[in-house]
Amino acid sequence: MPDEHLLSPAVVAAEKAIATTAWLGSTGQDVYQMIIVLGPISLQRYLKGESITGCLPNASEPSTWVNMDTDARKISILLQ
Repeated sequence: MPDEHLLSPAVVAAEKAIATTAWLGSTGQDVYQMIIVLGPISLQRYLKGESITGCLPNASEPSTWVNMDTDARKISILLQ
C-alpha cells in the first residue's frame, strides 16, 4: 500500500500519478509495482474527491492503456 502522504491531493497533482502495489496470481503471490497515470479527467475527479473508476478507456482495447512488464514486475495504467 502507498504511504498516505503520497495520496494527498498536492502530491497527486504534482506527480499526476498514483504509485501503489498490485498482488496477482491465484493467491496474490506475485507482487507488482503499479503506477496509475492520471489523465486530465481522472486527475480533476481525484482532486475533487470523486471516483475515478469511470475513467478507464475503452475496455475492449486494454493494450492501449495497460502496460505490464512481468520481468520487472511493473504495471502501468493510463486513465482518461
